[in-house]
Amino acid sequence: MFVISQKIIFNTIVLLFSITGLAQAKSLVIAADSVPVLNRPAPEFHLKNLDGKIVSLSDFKGKIVVLDFWATWCVPCQESFPAMEKAQKYFADNNNVVFLYIDTRETSADFLKIVKAQMKKRQYPFHVLIDETGPAGLQNKQYLIYGMPGIPTKYIIDKKGIIRYELIGFNPKQSADENAAELINLVERTKTMGD
Repeated sequence: MFVISQKIIFNTIVLLFSITGLAQAKSLVIAADSVPVLNRPAPEFHLKNLDGKIVSLSDFKGKIVVLDFWATWCVPCQESFPAMEKAQKYFADNNNVVFLYIDTRETSADFLKIVKAQMKKRQYPFHVLIDETGPAGLQNKQYLIYGMPGIPTKYIIDKKGIIRYELIGFNPKQSADENAAELINLVERTKTMGD
């Protein structure tokens, strides 16, 4: 009950930041120990990568998948990237763990150009996918389907396609190493689930 109450309170805070636009300027904090286990199927998607190739979640069946929903205008998203890169490098030799970065909620007409420029400038080795256009003509279809209250949001999906963890926000009070260690810990926990 306590974990559910924490999640409701945290989601409310994230929603308020998103509504007021403060999510662009403020970083949100969440402790890995308070991350609830979700145990719900991950919605399938078919999204284009930066080369225009279609990538589906089902392409990675039998693997643990870390989804990171982000946007170029989202400061906490950008601040979380060094930790994400460290976590991705930690699992670089493990073919059973995949990291996908879903760009969503962009407002600029030339956002694809901006995304490509950001990835090139920072030399992140990320497998970036582009969210589809949703019902209101906004680039947020998967954002809505997954039902997240804001970005950055990360999902850890087990090898059977079940979402095990949802991490909302970013902890700026911790180093990139500490943030990466929390994510690595959750991925390691996920390895033992769903057998």
